[in-house]
Amino acid sequence: MGKRIAADDRIVASWPNLLHQRPSVLPVLSLASEDAKDQNLMMPEISKFLEIPLNLREKFAIRQQEFTALVSYESLWTLNSEPLENRLNYFAHALPHLVDPWFVAGTAVPDWLGAVARRTRPRPEKLLPETITNAFPQAPARQQVQSILSGIVQHHQDDDWFHRTAAFQEVQAQLTLDFRQAFGAQDGFRGGFLAHLSLELLLDASLMERYPGKIDQYYESLKLVDAEVVELAVNLASKHPTTVFDWFIPAFLEERFLPDYLDDTLLSWRLRQVWKRIGLDHMPEQLEQAIPAARKLVRHRTDELLPEHLYAWPIR
Repeated sequence: MGKRIAADDRIVASWPNLLHQRPSVLPVLSLASEDAKDQNLMMPEISKFLEIPLNLREKFAIRQQEFTALVSYESLWTLNSEPLENRLNYFAHALPHLVDPWFVAGTAVPDWLGAVARRTRPRPEKLLPETITNAFPQAPARQQVQSILSGIVQHHQDDDWFHRTAAFQEVQAQLTLDFRQAFGAQDGFRGGFLAHLSLELLLDASLMERYPGKIDQYYESLKLVDAEVVELAVNLASKHPTTVFDWFIPAFLEERFLPDYLDDTLLSWRLRQVWKRIGLDHMPEQLEQAIPAARKLVRHRTDELLPEHLYAWPIR
């Protein structure tokens, strides 16, 4: 979003804090067996989170030697890699760039990796142009890889400015208040957590409402992407390679969960699934009653949450 990075430029000049990440305190879908000791997941036991539909395991032939723990299937589709950080969600990241499927895939890569390969953290800004040219001498593949890497950089740039806007601070504070009222005296951190999570999902929903048909274009765009090329691009810029994309991208496309955010009942169900997966106690029924007001607030503040000097309006 904002100022798109040209594919033939150096992938990024220098954004010192752009790619800083901290360990998540919530479970993710899966951990590569060789990486499990490095995850620092704060959970009592991983077995309680093991759940993934058998038909998907069979359909996408998830290799057991690569994935020994499959965790929190529904949470994957609702949470991104660092759910307590202030960031945009899939559709908001991709919407201004739907004409380039490879760039769109790049905007999704950090969240895809956060769900299934958290140790793999591509650093495109450290690549010199000749590194890409030498690895991909043929023009079509080289351009595709450059677009993927540029999309990754764009993702981090967007997350970097998003939480700095005044509108974000104000909407987050209002939603936190509203959800705390729903939870009552026993709120703890839950109101703030739900305020953050619902804000990014409702922002996606607001954009889907504003641009009917674009969510279909988003998924159709990703269908044009070769998972093998995505994997090659990511591994070129990463210390720790991954082999997840051949099964994960088809699963992402099949689940097609983003339109659920348009419906209050489905959104509430998604939030409740996350709630259960992270081991929190009962979510009060009042939460569902608070969603319509939250949706109205985010819809009203969408232009301020995505200011024109940072976000690539207008959408074509």
